[in-house]
Amino acid sequence: MNAALQWAAQHSNAITPPLTPTATEQRRLSLGAAAKDDGYWKGLVLVHAQQNAQKVYSRHGFRTDETMGVWDEVGIPHVGMWKRIDLQSAEK
Repeated sequence: MNAALQWAAQHSNAITPPLTPTATEQRRLSLGAAAKDDGYWKGLVLVHAQQNAQKVYSRHGFRTDETMGVWDEVGIPHVGMWKRIDLQSAEK
């Protein structure tokens, strides 16, 4: 888990590659004022955690999002858990 999060922090453009100028303009046109965000990934990580594994993810800094509720994935109850990681590179 730590290795994956560290890799993501060091390779943010591999998570969400920078938009092309055309895609940036299309985004601006479709979102209007909401397109103020530059579209780059800012380190927010979501996991679909098995409900009985919440403590494991909590030890890694993830927090359960109660608003997402509980859902079934392949017969196993899951919850959404979030963590924001500090990005270590500015690959823009």
